Amino acid sequence: MSVVSYIYDQMEAIVTDTATALSLDIAYLWGHPLEISERLDQLAKMPAKAAKKYPLVCLFTDIPETRGADVKIEAEVKLHLIIAVSTLARYTTQERFTLNFEPKLYPIYEELLKQICWSGYYAEGYPAKLQHTKTDRFRYGKTGIYANTGEIFKDRIDCIEIENLQLSMIHQECKLTSNLTT
Repeated sequence: MSVVSYIYDQMEAIVTDTATALSLDIAYLWGHPLEISERLDQLAKMPAKAAKKYPLVCLFTDIPETRGADVKIEAEVKLHLIIAVSTLARYTTQERFTLNFEPKLYPIYEELLKQICWSGYYAEGYPAKLQHTKTDRFRYGKTGIYANTGEIFKDRIDCIEIENLQLSMIHQECKLTSNLTT
């Protein structure tokens, strides 16, 4: 049994399990939002990879970790993620909801939360109890007073933004030890 102790690798495994459960190809990127934007721009220049950019789960860094509260918990983390699909500028909000959110984004969101709980990486065991802030982002961009004032990514996307997803990372050495003794 290999021990996956880095949050970035854990989330990659969770996204893979989400994709498998939904029978979808779901891309995964992690890093600073500007870096992710640059990587998406690079992928757009490669026709074979451009078509596979979306749906996409992004894990944004930097990730604060609170450590030392419990020997079985490696760290308490608060994650910032988005689940994104490409969209067209001409779509109305209602069209975006019908074409992107209902059939694509919501199922990925719900399955992703299940897979986080079922992964064994975190102490949280029930999706409905995962504390986080969820925002449906129609025309994802930098928010101004009345509208999005600029795009974060060059691609036009709709997304579900998940902020402050609070997770307790189980210390993997403790998990491995308990698995060996049972």
